[in-house]
Amino acid sequence: MKINHAIIGCGHIAPSHVYGCRKNDVNIFTCFDINIDKAKKFAEFHNIPSVSNSYEEILNNKTIDSVSICTPHNTHAQLTIKALNAGKNVVVEKPIALSVSDGEMMIETAKKNNKVLSVISQHRYNGVIMEIKKSLDNGVFGSITMVNATLNCQKNKEYYIDSNWRGTLEQEGGSSLIN
Repeated sequence: MKINHAIIGCGHIAPSHVYGCRKNDVNIFTCFDINIDKAKKFAEFHNIPSVSNSYEEILNNKTIDSVSICTPHNTHAQLTIKALNAGKNVVVEKPIALSVSDGEMMIETAKKNNKVLSVISQHRYNGVIMEIKKSLDNGVFGSITMVNATLNCQKNKEYYIDSNWRGTLEQEGGSSLIN
């Protein structure tokens, strides 16, 4: 049975969700963005058959099995909980939420509804990371007593110009919960 998936939020990161779905033979059924013109252009460019008029339309559609939440960080908890309660499995962009309590509520809602809640970890299958994991599994490093790792990522000016919510404490968050 093929999975029918919907993408909520058609911004900067959404094309990665299209790629991931198509690579795994998941049918992208529809998409939605509060900027409906943006959603229409996104759907046309990515050959998605329909554009929904609201996220509620997606959540009420029994044909849709799962959703990607690709929206501003401050909406992750609310949209994810609504999707899980509507019987959808959820892939949510990082961060899971802007507070620990919201994240915990999302996890509890997934458990209560027996649904999958997956938070993006974009480096998990990176080639270097996979090699390190393989070496760890094969005991190449011996007995590990401590690890200190640093991953540096940068965002250029266009990242912040692209969407007005980025770089704001209220909508993007801060500390270890930020991008």
